[in-house]
Amino acid sequence: MLSARVALMLALRQGPCYGSQLVGRIQHASHGAARFALGSLYPALRSLEQGHLVRSWTVVPGRRRGGRARLYYELTARGARSTELARNAIAGLLDLDPPGRADSSEEIERRMRRLRLAEELSEAMFGLRRRVSARRRRGAA
Repeated sequence: MLSARVALMLALRQGPCYGSQLVGRIQHASHGAARFALGSLYPALRSLEQGHLVRSWTVVPGRRRGGRARLYYELTARGARSTELARNAIAGLLDLDPPGRADSSEEIERRMRRLRLAEELSEAMFGLRRRVSARRRRGAA
């Protein structure tokens, strides 16, 4: 059976999301065969975060009634590379890649440039979030 960590990372290839969305992605992709209990989901995500494969941030909705903060997760560049290796290993085991369909070195380099850019943008957003939070704390004090 596929490990929980790999399943989560493969689900995060589609983009950032929060816990229950991840559960839905995994169930949908596996046609209901793989199921996650939220109690096992978050320890696995924390483990991925400690391994620097995933990062998280909290999104607090505006002052809408009933809105609640959500913890979003996304792959880091290291996590994306690790996920690609796992995906290729699974595809190889299942013999899903037809002969001659390997990605060219140009395609791999293009993908890596996109990952580096995404990581830079994500880091910039985290920095901006920290500065905004610091200003809010200073303004509230």
